[in-house]
Amino acid sequence: MRGKVLRSTTWLSDFIFEFFYGPLKTPDIFREFGMKSSNGFRRNEFLDVVEFTSRVIDHYDSGNQYISVAFYNEPRLCEPKFQYLYYDFDREGNVDLAVRKALEFTNYLRRRFNVDPVLVKSGFKGLHVLVPLNQVVDFSTYSYLWEYLTKPFNYEGVLDTNVKEPRRLHRIPYTWNVKEGDKRLCYIVDYNLRKVEPKEFKWSNYNPLNIKLIPIIKISSELLDIKELRVKGREPQKPLLPPIEELGNSELVPPCIRNLIDALVKAGDLDHNQRIALVLYLKWVGFSVDDVVDLFRKYVKDFKENITRYQVEFLYGLRGSRKDYIMYSCDKLKALNICVGCGWGRNPVTYTYARASVPREVSERFFNRVRGRESKVDNKVSTELHNSLPPELIGFLNETKLSEFSYEDFRKWLEGRKSLTASEWHYWERLLRKLAEDGKLGRKFLVGGEWVDYGPGPIKNPPSKEVRFYVV
Repeated sequence: MRGKVLRSTTWLSDFIFEFFYGPLKTPDIFREFGMKSSNGFRRNEFLDVVEFTSRVIDHYDSGNQYISVAFYNEPRLCEPKFQYLYYDFDREGNVDLAVRKALEFTNYLRRRFNVDPVLVKSGFKGLHVLVPLNQVVDFSTYSYLWEYLTKPFNYEGVLDTNVKEPRRLHRIPYTWNVKEGDKRLCYIVDYNLRKVEPKEFKWSNYNPLNIKLIPIIKISSELLDIKELRVKGREPQKPLLPPIEELGNSELVPPCIRNLIDALVKAGDLDHNQRIALVLYLKWVGFSVDDVVDLFRKYVKDFKENITRYQVEFLYGLRGSRKDYIMYSCDKLKALNICVGCGWGRNPVTYTYARASVPREVSERFFNRVRGRESKVDNKVSTELHNSLPPELIGFLNETKLSEFSYEDFRKWLEGRKSLTASEWHYWERLLRKLAEDGKLGRKFLVGGEWVDYGPGPIKNPPSKEVRFYVV
């Protein structure tokens, strides 16, 4: 019986031999075989290609079958190695969304890195994306590359992040995906989602990712203490000059910003938070509004002059609340999935200040803002706003130099000057609300752990009781 099965699946054995050895066709390797059936899931470790092919054919018609992402030379002695990156896009109940996001990711990689991923239709929930590499990597490098390539997008709820574990298995193409009594074939497709026949598959048909295109940065310990660098007066020698797009290859620029510039130039795709981060960085290293607008005009696919200029000028403090927005910290970039893990851990602009001849007035203004020495409320506030704000509020703004303040901030300041009764506190609470509705103060509400700017004017159903004010 087995001989009959083997003869009927010769096409499968030919495919497994090609697929098993990977894009670099490494000889003398082992890979894991896993299987899920009515008896549960089991995995048999470290099979060579002959054993592996035999297992697949033996169970070809009886259950879900998997192959390891990792490659092993001496399984019990050596760490796993990787010849391709594996991404699993699926969405229960919304397969079209998972497929659309997988294709978006694939097309982005092809444009930016000139790499040809392998697409595998899983059968039920979406697509698998396999990105071949031009060299074998260890798991730490695999994990870094996996994260780096997804940075321009937010795939929460669509991309399975558990696939980064070193012993991950993924479904073997041209075997069956069996689920709840249904059975569908898993197979490789082209970029138009047409099925690729097993005999047509060759790793050599897919251009691998050149790892040298991905910056892997190590931070020198002598650059970690920016204050020390400034105190000793050691000014870096290399200037930071336009054109901005060339900064994508500059060692003066932090890896996260290089990644954004490179993605913008090569793919024209950045999400809202990435655009804000890039604009704020360019602002704080000395580029003008026109420099930034020209960059977006040249590369952004959905560029609109009036919208872009307004948004850039807003971030430069020239419109709206006229706040002097600070560059996102490294912690903030991590929360936004923009950080690429270079280890700097401070603020991206200080990475550049430590390496480049940024104009002193620019860098000093930034450090002053970080230390709280500057505020959008300056000494002019008492003359410009004296007739529109209560004297006590003018005194508070001039004395504290706070760019934003809460009820509690203001209350503590008042308590230092006179005893504050309950009625007086309610008076100030109502007054601050009225000033905001009259357009004199802007407001930020705490939404999902982040302060969101709602500006001045009436607000129905504020999202939280925690509110901060600023002078418009």
